[in-house]
Amino acid sequence: MILSTASSNVTGPFDVAVSFTATVTGLSSADFILGNGSVSSLAGSGASYTARINPGTPGQVTVSLPANAAISGGGLGNTASTVLPVTYTQIDNTPPTVILTTPSLTVSGSFTVTATFSESVTGLNSGEFAITNGNASTPSGSGTSYSVVVTPASYGTTTVQLPAGSVSDPSGNTNTASNTLSISWPQPNRAPVINNPGTVTSMRGAAANLTLQGSDPDGQTLVWSASGLPPGLTLTTSTGLISGTVSASAASSYVVTIGASDGALSASTSFTWNTTAATTPVNGLRGEYYLGLVPGASAPLLVRTDAQIDFDWGSGSPAPQVPIDDFSVRWTGFLTAPYSETYTFTVPSDNGVRIWINNQLVLDKWLPIDISGWHSFTIPLTGNQTVPIKVEYAEAGGGANITCYWYSNTQPWEAVSTSRFTNAPAVNRPPVLTAQVQQSSLRGRAATLQAVGSDPDSNLLTWSATGLPRRAGHQLHHRTYLRNHHHHGSGIQQCDPFSV
Repeated sequence: MILSTASSNVTGPFDVAVSFTATVTGLSSADFILGNGSVSSLAGSGASYTARINPGTPGQVTVSLPANAAISGGGLGNTASTVLPVTYTQIDNTPPTVILTTPSLTVSGSFTVTATFSESVTGLNSGEFAITNGNASTPSGSGTSYSVVVTPASYGTTTVQLPAGSVSDPSGNTNTASNTLSISWPQPNRAPVINNPGTVTSMRGAAANLTLQGSDPDGQTLVWSASGLPPGLTLTTSTGLISGTVSASAASSYVVTIGASDGALSASTSFTWNTTAATTPVNGLRGEYYLGLVPGASAPLLVRTDAQIDFDWGSGSPAPQVPIDDFSVRWTGFLTAPYSETYTFTVPSDNGVRIWINNQLVLDKWLPIDISGWHSFTIPLTGNQTVPIKVEYAEAGGGANITCYWYSNTQPWEAVSTSRFTNAPAVNRPPVLTAQVQQSSLRGRAATLQAVGSDPDSNLLTWSATGLPRRAGHQLHHRTYLRNHHHHGSGIQQCDPFSV
């Protein structure tokens, strides 16, 4: 009886041929003696059989059949076979797996990533890693464990992954894809940025508003502070609005320091805040600059005295705290014409403009808000008479300009000069009366006296009189300056002095 196999080296289950010299019966799987294996099946009859062998662990598998395992037709048992050795080598078809780890998912710079494989691998280099917002150093390590240092390119999130097929095991199997690490490098807190408002001028005894401008590069809420403000003004720390009424006893100049804090870092800057006497007219107009296209809808960003309305900001802004687009201005004050004539005003503007003179709306080129061009109107004015003026302007976008020109028969064409504007009315001067000569009237007769006088500021006069002759029928016309009376009795009475 002979045992044989097709090959002495196998990589899995294999067949063993059993050949007898005569027909036998009684052979079973249990009759075989195996080392490091087992018989999974037995087929055949007569003198030829096949046993299916399942190897155990990699290494040598032995197969033998003892004597008397099978019986011939003559009742004789088989002789024992020789031992059949077979070498079993296991085929590796399993791809290595890998897990990426790092000490912390929040970093402040470069960080280490460890790649742990399920079996020994080779072929790992820095270019194998898939990294966003960063780069990797040359890996260190061997076998099942490697480390690489990753340096983020900028603040934010850096991701690290090892794609499938990056390395291989001794059997040539390549790895499956790793997990993805998401590492955060938060940007450090940055200090707020404050716009210096420049020199600010306010009138003593008058309201003043200034909205501080600044931002936090990290988008945090700012808390404002201010020191050295003119008396009467206070700061709203949550909005940066400085408002109030400047004290009448305020000094002429203050150095104001403003600051903004995000809770950890702060910034500050200083500027000069001048005050002027409330009773002294200042040439120019009060300019109030607002965010948005509706003057007065919110507190002004800036209040200052503008010498005249003659601006071409182009693509810039009127001041650091005023935006380039989407702002409006309101100029208020008083206008004094040099001659008693009809004046033609021409106002080129980009965008909307409207004007009131002596509380009368004389120009309305406001809607649509993007209206622009040269706009004109005429109005009669009295020479050297001061009248209120208000000009509103809105800038929607693009270029920004506005100029207020005028001319008359005597006044040459020019932008209305600073000397014709004041942001407080001129000082009121007292009326001038013409002295009256001594008057005589007959008692019992009607008498009339016309008082004569004028007001240097062209204001309407209201008259009064005391010490008139003490008789019935006296009447004073307060508006016409005419005194009528009727004396009772007859003859001439000594005059009674009176005042008007």
